[in-house]
Amino acid sequence: MANTYTEIHLQLIFGVKYREALIDPNWETELHKYISKIIMNRSHTLLCINGVEDHLHAVIGYRPSDPLPDLMQEIKADSSKWINKRGFMKDKFHWQGGYGAFSYTKSDLMNVIKYIQNQKEHHKKISFTEEYRKLLQHFEIDFDERYIFKQPISILGDKLFGNSVHFTFFSEKAMCLKSAPLKGLLSSLRVTKSRALTGLIIIYKLTTNTSFALTK
Repeated sequence: MANTYTEIHLQLIFGVKYREALIDPNWETELHKYISKIIMNRSHTLLCINGVEDHLHAVIGYRPSDPLPDLMQEIKADSSKWINKRGFMKDKFHWQGGYGAFSYTKSDLMNVIKYIQNQKEHHKKISFTEEYRKLLQHFEIDFDERYIFKQPISILGDKLFGNSVHFTFFSEKAMCLKSAPLKGLLSSLRVTKSRALTGLIIIYKLTTNTSFALTK
């Protein structure tokens, strides 16, 4: 539209599903270049992109005529396909659902860029979860950790009292309920495993007034 001028700078943040450390330094730079092309092909300006094994940051000059959800959908869907097609991993790669997008004034921009360029050193001292939580708090954004920081198993739902639920991983693809005080539904439930925990036996202690459920 004629005579329309904008200057919008956004920091985009998105993580690997379950925040697993899957982005390998051997192909990390290629991934950054691929995502950079997606951003620039949609007529945004890429100012910085960097990250560590479990998440990425990008700072862009944002073109508001391109809906942000559409941009993020393409970044995550296309880069996932690219990673899987290249065969970098034995299992399929997925990004976590959702993303963070934070706006900055021009005077703050260089500090944000320097922060992202220093990600490797920064995350020797702080986790992605801590970093993301601090950003949400800084921008005074209300959030529910049950949905932002999803795990293969979530503490939600129906109440149990003073019980222990035992799980065991017995295959590369899934984990099943091995034994539990629950019968019926839970006795046949299957949930996706976390790669980092393959081969371990996990015991969840559920105390009085603790809620419990399993998520796919």
